[in-house]
Amino acid sequence: MGNYGVAIVTGYQSTASVTKPSSIAFAAGEDCRVLTGKQGYFVIVERNENGEILHIKTGKVGDVIENVKIQPDTLYTLVDGVMTEVQLLCSIL
Repeated sequence: MGNYGVAIVTGYQSTASVTKPSSIAFAAGEDCRVLTGKQGYFVIVERNENGEILHIKTGKVGDVIENVKIQPDTLYTLVDGVMTEVQLLCSIL
């Protein structure tokens, strides 16, 4: 079991990130994001400002979800129930 990982986050604007194959990123906070490596899986929740769940999406890298092909090493969030790539303003080296 040491070869697989799970990242679970629930905070505001938090990010769940995993890099190993067959690992799962689970993000359930408001304005949350997920990122998985090759062969990774995810669960992401969209909430309103009152914390109520609006949408839940699950999948894996390579899936096509509502015309969006999930790519490895890419941040996603839910916007009105649609998987949306997150564009970073800067990167950390």
